[in-house]
Amino acid sequence: MPSYIDPHKLTPHSSNALFDPLPENVYQTLKNDIAELGFRDALQVTAGFTIIAGHYCRRLAMRFKACPGTIWYPT
Repeated sequence: MPSYIDPHKLTPHSSNALFDPLPENVYQTLKNDIAELGFRDALQVTAGFTIIAGHYCRRLAMRFKACPGTIWYPT
């Protein structure tokens, strides 16, 4: 179950640099979808708040005090 995380504590994973940024029209569609429906999926982060999944949503999450996130702890 996701908890709520301060998006300002999140750090992009270093591998995120391998991905191109979203085209502006796709970003606007994502922004509108989140504004209307909220976050569909929680951001996946490590215990150190490094983002594993949800990098594109992080930019949008910065507008909020909290966003849904699932923290993955190493086993």
